[in-house]
Amino acid sequence: MIQDHLKVSFRNLRKYRAYTLINLLGLSLGIAASVLLFLVVRFERSFDNFHANSAQLYVVGESEAGGKPYFQSKVPLAPKLKEGLPEVVLSTRYGGWDSPWLETNNGRVHEVIKLVDPDFALMFDFKVKEGDFQQTLSTKDQLAITETVAKKLFGFEPAVGRQVQESQSKKTWLVGAVLEDLPSNSSMQFDVLTGWDNRPEWLRDPEMANWYITFMPAFAMLESGVTPEKIDDKLAKIVADNFANKQQDIAIALLPLAAYRTVDTDNASIVNLLAIVAVIIVSIASVNFINMATAQALVRIREVTIRKVLGSNRRQLISQFIIESLMVNFLAAALAWLVVYLMLPGLEERFSIELQLTTLDYFNLIGVSLMFVFCVGLLSGLFPSFYATSIKPKEGLNGAGSVGKSGDVVRKSLLVFQFAASFFMMAGTLVVWKQIQFMKEQDLNFADDQLLAISVNSENFSDSEKALKRIKLWQDDYKAVPGVGSVSFGYNVPGRYWDNYNRLTDKDDTQNGLHMKQAYVADNYFETLGVKFVEGRSFDRTLASDSNAAVINKMAMEALGWESIEGKYLCDGGEAGCTLVKVVGVTEDFHYQSLKNDIEPLMHYPIQDFFNFVVIRFEPGKTQEVLARVEADWRELQSYEGLDYFFVDQEFAAMYAEQERIGFSAALFSILALIIASLGLFSVASFMIRRKRKEISIRKVMGASLSELAVSLTKGYLLLVAIAFVIAIPAAYYLMDNFLQGFAYHIALDPAIFVAAGGLVLLFALISVGLIVLRAAKENPVLALRDE
Repeated sequence: MIQDHLKVSFRNLRKYRAYTLINLLGLSLGIAASVLLFLVVRFERSFDNFHANSAQLYVVGESEAGGKPYFQSKVPLAPKLKEGLPEVVLSTRYGGWDSPWLETNNGRVHEVIKLVDPDFALMFDFKVKEGDFQQTLSTKDQLAITETVAKKLFGFEPAVGRQVQESQSKKTWLVGAVLEDLPSNSSMQFDVLTGWDNRPEWLRDPEMANWYITFMPAFAMLESGVTPEKIDDKLAKIVADNFANKQQDIAIALLPLAAYRTVDTDNASIVNLLAIVAVIIVSIASVNFINMATAQALVRIREVTIRKVLGSNRRQLISQFIIESLMVNFLAAALAWLVVYLMLPGLEERFSIELQLTTLDYFNLIGVSLMFVFCVGLLSGLFPSFYATSIKPKEGLNGAGSVGKSGDVVRKSLLVFQFAASFFMMAGTLVVWKQIQFMKEQDLNFADDQLLAISVNSENFSDSEKALKRIKLWQDDYKAVPGVGSVSFGYNVPGRYWDNYNRLTDKDDTQNGLHMKQAYVADNYFETLGVKFVEGRSFDRTLASDSNAAVINKMAMEALGWESIEGKYLCDGGEAGCTLVKVVGVTEDFHYQSLKNDIEPLMHYPIQDFFNFVVIRFEPGKTQEVLARVEADWRELQSYEGLDYFFVDQEFAAMYAEQERIGFSAALFSILALIIASLGLFSVASFMIRRKRKEISIRKVMGASLSELAVSLTKGYLLLVAIAFVIAIPAAYYLMDNFLQGFAYHIALDPAIFVAAGGLVLLFALISVGLIVLRAAKENPVLALRDE
């Protein structure tokens, strides 16, 4: 019996080749696209879930007066939480900014040494390949390194117990543990770790490691069943007992580690959008398949009736429909997974991710997709089979079967759903792209073009003091270089400002305090960037008093309630008490980070001896000449690494790379969804108009023109598209408005976006139906009426 059904099924699939091909193409592409998007969403939502205690792990941060939390903390806070709260089982700091060259006889690496407390090894489940991880973090002058670093330093020989040396300082370390390379879905990425007791001298300075400055990432592990809300009062007491007096309005914030990736990258709205797109595409493909199956049943009424007359019972006929449907679905699933397999490398490159799928992952995903196509196949086989087998032989042999009003409503409703979903996706895609363009074209309140930034790491030079002094001379030397406007230095440049915060108060009103982001720059930094001043001036290196001065932005001045900075001082109060800082200038609020984020109150201090970046303003058309001069001067410094530079405008553009990837993907999948929906409309219209061949022929004989026939046959489908627009617009507006709220600076939702999306969907619908209508309207009436 099954063998007979399979033979007949293959025969029918060959007979209706166009129908089979459209179904296979639509369903396989829909499944493949949804699986690929699901893999991206799954990866983004899998961050840090490989830790056994993930549900109990929290990132430690602070928030001011109920404002948005920032996940940096004060240096003593993490150990104090463990010491003062029994609900905090373990805690660790996670800092480290020094990146020395580490070398052995076999090779050398340039890595940041991260500093953590011994509890780190108990809190996080990073797999240990060699050695004792926890002991290493408790031992002086020992390092834990990853497998990749171990291979670079020691080849394939055991690394534990071997020594490495810092190239510049000649400090010697002992390797105490080797970790497997970190999973790509870990929010913490490091290659070298050491215990907190091995911290550098600057972190031992009481003016840095105090209850005043906020710059240290930290983590805490709570007892099972304890939530941050349950210990709010105790956290408030930690603040009251330890934070500096001027910071009593700050609250400790604890963020679940599982949510850290989303908050850190601020990509929640994007990931949710991808999930919605995946659901929409697979829904369109499924609905398309079911709708086409119901339309195909109308064409096969005479075939089914003849088989009934020849002795087939209803059960056999229903089984035949279901088997045919399941065959198409399973073939579509196989084709979909072939597409997924071929597209995975490109997907990982496009989204800059490493999915690291295991064999079990593949089995699970394939199993779920097979269950899905089985359900769709069963559903799309049952309804047509019940309908086709219920028609009386006399009606069936005349080809007069009809689904009735209820069936017609179902089919039209499915078409409306497909085009409503396609409209939603197209509108969403246009919103994403307009927002990206808005951010890239927004005035940053400084001149970001023709601005070269060079990364400087003192660890890259055998004699760092000599190299830095030589680089500082560029400020004067480059005035004579053709094409160079000015040169400046800083710890920070726009696009790469640290999350380093400090609480400062008005000297004349100690109750008037403000949490400000801090940056350190040279005297002509603002002039080089093209930042305008609202009041006051920039730093002047010829004035000794400017060594203790500050420049704030307009937002900081407004937040402090000042109308002018004349005679204004801020109290920078560390453990040693208040240090008065004279405010010498106020800048416009320029964008120093992505437009996804608000401009915050910002303070700039003058740099002393060290800096991380050289900033060079150059004239248009002089890029290559300036770069050639800088590269020549850099070679003379005998750096361990080549010149590391970037252009500030390109750095800002790169900030939106993720949004552009999402925009590109949304556009691609929106077009795909629209094509699938259009294929469905093409097939359904083809079946329906085929049933009206005689009616069309009679109307042509009676004198109906081609345009009259086209309008008559098309208007019903265009009405369905119009209904889809009306249904989709409110949902699209609501969800896109929520998406835009994730950006501090965003576009307004323009009706033109929805008109454009609607016009594109309408165009596809017109092409799909128009091709069928024109072919039917031009057909010779004799061909349709000859059997009457």
